[in-house]
Amino acid sequence: MNQPHSSEWRPEWESADRRLRVESTVRHHAGRTFRLHRVRQGPAIGAGAVAVTLRVADTLEVLLVHQDRPIPGVTLWELPRGMADDTDEDLVATARRELLEETGISAGTGRLLGPIHPDSGLLSASVGVVLFVVDQGLPVQERDGEVDDVRWFPVDSLGELIVSGDLRDGVSLAAMAVARASGAIDSASVRGLR
Repeated sequence: MNQPHSSEWRPEWESADRRLRVESTVRHHAGRTFRLHRVRQGPAIGAGAVAVTLRVADTLEVLLVHQDRPIPGVTLWELPRGMADDTDEDLVATARRELLEETGISAGTGRLLGPIHPDSGLLSASVGVVLFVVDQGLPVQERDGEVDDVRWFPVDSLGELIVSGDLRDGVSLAAMAVARASGAIDSASVRGLR
């Protein structure tokens, strides 16, 4: 009998601090049996948030951070993001905290646009896409040192960053697609949120 879905995941390995876990399950499909593995991470296993932060200057702009990513061996422009902490009340709070830590910029009310799944073939995590609109976008505190640079980019110039290879982070690209598809990235919508 085929069992295309199973919720019986067994722990295979867990880090000492319990913030990273590898699990496995056996699946039966189309007469074949195979083992799947997934990786779960963070104190709130599987929860993270990305901040799509916009401001209207002469044009509509989005805030990006220049981040070294040693695992793939690249440094890219990307949206501020991170995993949920035990103290975050929800994904909007996670995105707001990460924005403040990485950029020094404080944001008020945010709007959860929905989840994305960064690697649905390996990671169990989903990442909440959160929209913030700020007036000036000036830092209110020092950055935590996690990122190399923080810069506002015209939304219309993002295509050039993608083509040049400077904006190739999958979470950022997916989050911008969600924001655009939801209608959040247009000047009229942004002005209405302030």
